[in-house]
Amino acid sequence: MSLRHRWLTADGSPFAVEEWREHVYYDVEPGDSIGLTPHVTAPETPGDYVLEFDMTQEGVAWFGAHGSKTLRARVKVLPGG
Repeated sequence: MSLRHRWLTADGSPFAVEEWREHVYYDVEPGDSIGLTPHVTAPETPGDYVLEFDMTQEGVAWFGAHGSKTLRARVKVLPGG
């Protein structure tokens, strides 16, 4: 199982393939919590995006596709300078 992220456009369409995953090598029981440190790189194109975090079962499915709640954050990427 892994925590993964992906970038979406402001309207929720996929923008870019996620490049990071944090593997979890043990069961996490309901009500338990664990600490993970995500490593996120912003898209190179300025604009409004949504950054979504979701758990996955490698090679099977993203949990959100089966009804689990994902964590989404709106992000404004500014031009560099």
